[in-house]
Amino acid sequence: MSRFTMKVIIAMVFTGLSFFQISGCSYFQKKIEPAEVATSTVKYYNFEDIKVPSELKLNERRSFIHDMAGFKAGTLYFSGYVSSDSLVDFFKDTMVKDGWKLKSIFRYPKVLELFEKPKKICIIIIKEELLTTKVEIWVSPLR
Repeated sequence: MSRFTMKVIIAMVFTGLSFFQISGCSYFQKKIEPAEVATSTVKYYNFEDIKVPSELKLNERRSFIHDMAGFKAGTLYFSGYVSSDSLVDFFKDTMVKDGWKLKSIFRYPKVLELFEKPKKICIIIIKEELLTTKVEIWVSPLR
């Protein structure tokens, strides 16, 4: 390999790494903070008493809902670029407003929030990953 070719390759690698450092770092670290989630739009999916921030996208292929005599149970899977702390606060606030009682929170390495209503329970699992945050919402009858 000639010296000229080697210099061109080194210059291209250096340029690529510089571009990645300048533009890529802020992209990979961009997460929506608590204040932003609190003011974001929300959506009810299959459960009429569980709000979800619009920044989270439903994974319909993994989700499942079972409707039995007017009672819905099942699991919804979401992902999005939202900080896990802001989601914990969001669900604590909105679930209580929708009539749920917060029973407990488990932390590290993921967050598990347990809510209860007279005839059902809801478990919300939040796991922050490198480029996204995953959320699972489980709803089941309470016996």
